Amino acid sequence: QQPNTGGSQEQPNLQQPNIKESQEQPNLVDYLAQTPLFPMLLQVCVLLLVLFWAQSWRFGPPVALTTPVLDNSEAYIQALAGVLQKAECSEFVLDLVGAYEQLELQKALGLGQVLLNRQTLIDAWVKQTGLTAAELEQVLRLQSQKRRISETELLTWLGKWQVIRLVSIAKLQALLGIHRQQPPDI
Repeated sequence: QQPNTGGSQEQPNLQQPNIKESQEQPNLVDYLAQTPLFPMLLQVCVLLLVLFWAQSWRFGPPVALTTPVLDNSEAYIQALAGVLQKAECSEFVLDLVGAYEQLELQKALGLGQVLLNRQTLIDAWVKQTGLTAAELEQVLRLQSQKRRISETELLTWLGKWQVIRLVSIAKLQALLGIHRQQPPDI
């Protein structure tokens, strides 16, 4: 076929772009479609962290802090013991602990809560336990001497009080027919 030379040429149907469409401002969807996602997510995360921090928001319900239970009497005793140890003031310890131990022994013997004189306590102890008075006399004598003693003497004295109390309780339980229950063997 020969080309048409007749004067009328067929032109392809080309549409001319609409001038209004090309001059429209880009919208948010077009902007986001052209933006890489990772930097955008990173910016959002940083923005959220700054907002959380600025507003002091929490990620969960507030957790109440538990305050430790303070035992003021124990703290007082420890502080007093430290002061007395530094001052090497064993007379005060002998008086205070001696009176407490004597009252505990009197309670175990059923003699009440008023401090008795030394001889009355010794006589009641010998009568009720059947033991000799030598150990108890020695502890009570050291308590009444009002002299400064060393730390080792103080510990020995406390050990003797403990032995006296344990022996007294054991003897009284044996006399009354009360037996301590032994813990089961595991």
